[in-house]
Amino acid sequence: MLSLKGVGKEPSIDEATRFIQEVRTRLDRAVELKPKKIGQGLYEVPSQRNPEKCYVVDLLGKTCTCMDYTIRGGLCKHLLSAKLANDVTNTDESTPNFHYEEIY
Repeated sequence: MLSLKGVGKEPSIDEATRFIQEVRTRLDRAVELKPKKIGQGLYEVPSQRNPEKCYVVDLLGKTCTCMDYTIRGGLCKHLLSAKLANDVTNTDESTPNFHYEEIY
């Protein structure tokens, strides 16, 4: 899961650095994907490894059908890609904004 962990304490510099690096990596990968809008808040996003395979992202439910999301939960690159596409096209006003919480 994409979060800063360490219940009850400030994250260490190493933990914060790893978190930032993971976010950057996911954003870099998300930008490369080409999501296709298939409904209100729904996007079909191709797999990075196998472009013939696609995952369904539900921005309203904040879910994705990929294994990363299924196993770890949280924000996968497909969710990021669909959210970026939605923000750029601004076609789906009912889609909620994502917010990020710092978890200590």
